[in-house]
Amino acid sequence: MDKNTANNWKNNVLDIIFEALAESEVLLDCIVFKGARILNKRLESYSRQSLDIDANILKEFLDKYENYAQLQEILEIEISESIVNYLEKQETVIYELDKLRVIKKPNKDHKLGWNAFEVSISIKDLSQRSVRGLPKLKIDIAAPEELGENSISALNIGASTVTAYTLERISGEKLRAFLSSLPTYRSKVKKPGKAIRAKDIYDIARILERYPISNGPFWDIASKEFVCACRSRFLDCIGVQTFEEELKITEDTYNSDLTIPNDIKFEEAWQSLLSIVNYFTEEKVFPFYFPLPENLE
Repeated sequence: MDKNTANNWKNNVLDIIFEALAESEVLLDCIVFKGARILNKRLESYSRQSLDIDANILKEFLDKYENYAQLQEILEIEISESIVNYLEKQETVIYELDKLRVIKKPNKDHKLGWNAFEVSISIKDLSQRSVRGLPKLKIDIAAPEELGENSISALNIGASTVTAYTLERISGEKLRAFLSSLPTYRSKVKKPGKAIRAKDIYDIARILERYPISNGPFWDIASKEFVCACRSRFLDCIGVQTFEEELKITEDTYNSDLTIPNDIKFEEAWQSLLSIVNYFTEEKVFPFYFPLPENLE
């Protein structure tokens, strides 16, 4: 199975798993969905594949349990049962759950309390019995974040409804996610270096196509969600200079990332981002600073 075929298979099976998760009432009380898959659903546009499912733990759920071990066990049971039940009730059974593990990340408690989970899923494809080594699937469940009154809303998935980030929150989080991959923030929170998240710039450009910067009410809410998302992760922003850090590396990463479609070139995507940053500047959204807790500085 070549890479493109493998990615298409992952994307299609993850859509099915998402519908399975949506039918679990217990899971809907545990997590809120976000990320590129939700963006695609909100925009009803699928120009960029999502090769995982992204979610956050809801603080209300976390507060019910004494430790992450209990939470980990509940997630493993509920996710496994929801997938098995959904796959087994299909008129023609094509997929079966092979293995599922919920892994706490990091293994030791995060110094800032940002404990998360990675769900690793192996699926048997009965229509491709001869194919060995099918790709593993992944659900990333991040630590709780501060949510505002416009952060989440209902979203139909299959015959069910989930709680998911709004487009305004996704816009704010995409901006935050890009900044969190730049060196200044990584140094602040002592986060190991990773590639700059150029794909978030592409996603921002997609949102701007649907909601132009002239749509003040949308971007006013998005600006509040951006600040809210940054406050949750102690991310500072002084304005356009923060976004322009390592700009050449950002451009090179964008142009070399095979997961980014070629319908929006870097120059166009970057101008889209700058139009948002300029609007936020005019609205005095910047600068803001969120210092780390004193014992961690």
